[in-house]
Amino acid sequence: STPHCLITSSAQDGITIQDLMSEQGTFVKRARTNNYVPVQQVITLEHGDWVRFGQYEVMVCLVPYSAKQ
Repeated sequence: STPHCLITSSAQDGITIQDLMSEQGTFVKRARTNNYVPVQQVITLEHGDWVRFGQYEVMVCLVPYSAKQ
């Protein structure tokens, strides 16, 4: 299905994901848990979470950013 989900990043809200009524669904498994739950609203992703888009799984890896001038 197209489009599948919306992932956004902002300083205020962090990284969020929202399913866009996809046919196969979007699912999140929180770090240190065993079960995926369907994304039914906007969810803030955290380091170590897993996201599943249909058959595909990706791990969320957040790397701290340091702006040196």
